[in-house]
Amino acid sequence: MNKFYEKSALIPNLILIHFLNKYDGKIIDKKAYDLGSGNGNDALYLLKNNWDVIGVDKNNESRYFIERNIPNKYELKFKFEHSDIKDLSWQNISLINACFVFPFMKKTCFYLIWSPMCKVLKTDSFFVGNFLGLNDDWKHVNLFSENEIKNLFYNFNILHFKEYENDSVTIEQRLKHWHVYEIIAQKI
Repeated sequence: MNKFYEKSALIPNLILIHFLNKYDGKIIDKKAYDLGSGNGNDALYLLKNNWDVIGVDKNNESRYFIERNIPNKYELKFKFEHSDIKDLSWQNISLINACFVFPFMKKTCFYLIWSPMCKVLKTDSFFVGNFLGLNDDWKHVNLFSENEIKNLFYNFNILHFKEYENDSVTIEQRLKHWHVYEIIAQKI
């Protein structure tokens, strides 16, 4: 079993909590993609807040953890797609949740999926997610500058943009310097 999934608690990402606290009441058509679903922590939080969710993850073990962590009462509101994001057949949606998924894609692949992904967001729909910045310790992943990130959202109204850097341990208990950008954006 994937140690990351085992060790990560079913706590949703803070940026998703912030988004729902501030904007959930303004959304009528509550349909979301949860990209890089992992153990289902964000998908479960969305389901508990009355969203229909399509969870997407290319890792085979993700399905096991999602089936274990998401109660059967949500089976009509949740669909899991075992797929690489680049191979998705995108559906129109109100929210794309992408927490800690883009750093683990090759940048060329990221740029191939970005435009089709944004096209499925209807006007006034939302993107919630984060990117790792250039000062992050993980130099082997996809890192972004602030300008690169902001340029991606040229057809969005950026509602929340926060950069933070700190030193803390990873789930594997290794000390790491984090450089993270959080973003909530609404398509215009």
